[in-house]
Amino acid sequence: MMQPKTSPIDGPPIALDLVTRIDEWADQYPERTAVVFQGQPVTYAELSSRRKALARHLLSQGLGVGSKVGIHLPREPDLIVALTAVLSIGAIFIPLPPDSPPQRNELISRLAHLDAVIKPQSVDLSQWSIGTCLDIEAVDWCDSTLLLEPLVDDLSLAYILFTSGSTGLPKGVMVRRQNLAYFLSAINEVIDFPAWGALVSTTTYGFDISILEFFLPLAQGGTLYLASEQQSRDGQAIADLLDHCDRA
Repeated sequence: MMQPKTSPIDGPPIALDLVTRIDEWADQYPERTAVVFQGQPVTYAELSSRRKALARHLLSQGLGVGSKVGIHLPREPDLIVALTAVLSIGAIFIPLPPDSPPQRNELISRLAHLDAVIKPQSVDLSQWSIGTCLDIEAVDWCDSTLLLEPLVDDLSLAYILFTSGSTGLPKGVMVRRQNLAYFLSAINEVIDFPAWGALVSTTTYGFDISILEFFLPLAQGGTLYLASEQQSRDGQAIADLLDHCDRA
């Protein structure tokens, strides 16, 4: 859900890679708002710093290029941090949204042969067939120094999104980093996102449209208005969020 703006976002053309683009926006416009959640803004500088801190933590746990990392986090800004951190180390993210049936998420964790899952400390996934459970609260957010980030091939996988399974077992759709970059670029060419400037995200991240909602505004230096779990189920709350986005 997008809201038009009267003036386009200013800024020079930047790299195609999503994480690189976010970091360049953070360098050029550190105080620009990247994410708004329940009325609280997260700047590009804050988003980039938290991404680097989590990436450092993931690397310290032995994860890296080609690792398959499940994301089992609520709809909060650290969900976006986790998705981008996984991408930045060359790993592959697999969405396991808490609003999906637990049996489905557990099945996907087995089908995907996950190396790790990023989750809240309060959630017990000890019965799942996964390599490592990583509590988001265990990250040292003050240490965002990355001595060396992995070199990642654009043809490697960015994420695996599983189908509904309505005709059998869920099937993993594998999306390359190059595909993700071209998808975001092509959509921007069609709608000219900088002329809008902001987008409201309400879709569960188990569905593919959530990738567009999360990443298009960040790739273009815009603002992502992230609906909470509760807001995403409430028509009036969504309308209020759209109105707030339009007035910002």
